[in-house]
Amino acid sequence: FHFYAPDVYQGTTHVNAGLLAVLPKIAGIAALIRIASIAMPGVEETGLRVTMILALLTMTLGNVVALWQDNVRRMLAYSSIAHAGYMLVGLAVDFAANKSDDPTLADVDGVGAALFYVAVYSLATAGSFAAFAYLGSRDKQIDTLDDLAGVGRKFPAVALAIAVLMFSLTGLPPLAGFWGKFALFSG
Repeated sequence: FHFYAPDVYQGTTHVNAGLLAVLPKIAGIAALIRIASIAMPGVEETGLRVTMILALLTMTLGNVVALWQDNVRRMLAYSSIAHAGYMLVGLAVDFAANKSDDPTLADVDGVGAALFYVAVYSLATAGSFAAFAYLGSRDKQIDTLDDLAGVGRKFPAVALAIAVLMFSLTGLPPLAGFWGKFALFSG
């Protein structure tokens, strides 16, 4: 449902793209959780299957297509699509826990994991776009990956921040993105 994102992110500023990357995800996952937990009792089996298929498709397509991008905002837009799939995993875990009569699944909290992941994703994404906005100027934005060449020499602290934020979005340990994905997939 995010087919518009790459074109919109590419055509706007880093600040606007950051807002578009974070705010709709927060609102969307909150609305989905609310609808799934309150308005859809009794459809856990179907909800689990649909949610897992959507999660698998968005994670796979978003990540694969992001690898082909040269434009930074476009790459993060496709990454954003993949992260929406990760958030859906938490919803699927909640469907699975609600469907089962197994008392050991009572402690499984897919909604909590999804909300934690949304928070981690939001901070890392907003930080990334903020760093790109900081590096750009009024005359020249950071548009392509080539525009980041030499940032480590000119702005070592900003380059380190970008690296940490990107590694967190990737899910490398011991960063927060790893713990967010770990919470989702351990459910």
